[in-house]
Amino acid sequence: MVRGSGFLVSYIVQNTGSQATRPFNVVLRDLRTNQILGTQTISLNAFETREVVLI
Repeated sequence: MVRGSGFLVSYIVQNTGSQATRPFNVVLRDLRTNQILGTQTISLNAFETREVVLI
Protein backbone atom coordinates (compact mmCIF):
# COMPACT_ATOMS: atom_id res chain seq x y z
CA MET A 1 0.00 0.00 0.00
CA VAL A 2 1.48 3.32 -1.06
CA ARG A 3 0.03 6.73 -0.26
CA GLY A 4 1.76 9.85 -1.56
CA SER A 5 5.45 9.71 -0.78
CA GLY A 6 4.94 7.42 2.24
CA PHE A 7 4.86 3.67 2.40
CA LEU A 8 3.53 0.88 4.57
CA VAL A 9 5.21 -2.50 4.88
CA SER A 10 3.66 -5.38 6.79
CA TYR A 11 5.29 -8.73 7.54
CA ILE A 12 4.92 -11.62 9.96
CA VAL A 13 7.54 -12.62 12.51
CA GLN A 14 7.29 -15.81 14.50
CA ASN A 15 9.19 -17.18 17.47
CA THR A 16 9.00 -20.97 17.35
CA GLY A 17 11.13 -21.40 20.47
CA SER A 18 10.06 -21.91 24.06
CA GLN A 19 11.90 -18.82 25.31
CA ALA A 20 11.31 -15.13 24.65
CA THR A 21 13.67 -13.43 22.24
CA ARG A 22 16.01 -10.63 23.10
CA PRO A 23 15.03 -7.31 21.52
CA PHE A 24 16.20 -7.09 17.91
CA ASN A 25 16.12 -4.36 15.30
CA VAL A 26 14.19 -4.57 12.07
CA VAL A 27 15.55 -2.21 9.40
CA LEU A 28 13.79 -1.26 6.18
CA ARG A 29 16.31 -0.08 3.61
CA ASP A 30 16.03 1.25 0.05
CA LEU A 31 18.35 -1.02 -1.90
CA ARG A 32 18.82 1.52 -4.69
CA THR A 33 20.08 4.34 -2.48
CA ASN A 34 21.05 2.33 0.64
CA GLN A 35 19.01 4.83 2.66
CA ILE A 36 17.40 3.56 5.86
CA LEU A 37 13.67 4.15 5.56
CA GLY A 38 12.59 2.94 8.98
CA THR A 39 13.65 0.91 12.00
CA GLN A 40 11.78 -0.82 14.76
CA THR A 41 12.91 -2.78 17.83
CA ILE A 42 10.78 -5.77 18.72
CA SER A 43 10.95 -8.79 20.99
CA LEU A 44 8.74 -11.85 20.94
CA ASN A 45 7.38 -14.02 23.73
CA ALA A 46 7.70 -17.79 23.52
CA PHE A 47 5.77 -19.20 20.53
CA GLU A 48 4.48 -15.73 19.64
CA THR A 49 3.50 -14.76 16.10
CA ARG A 50 3.10 -11.07 15.39
CA GLU A 51 2.36 -8.87 12.41
CA VAL A 52 4.78 -5.97 12.26
CA VAL A 53 3.94 -2.82 10.34
CA LEU A 54 6.54 -0.24 9.33
CA ILE A 55 5.10 3.06 8.12
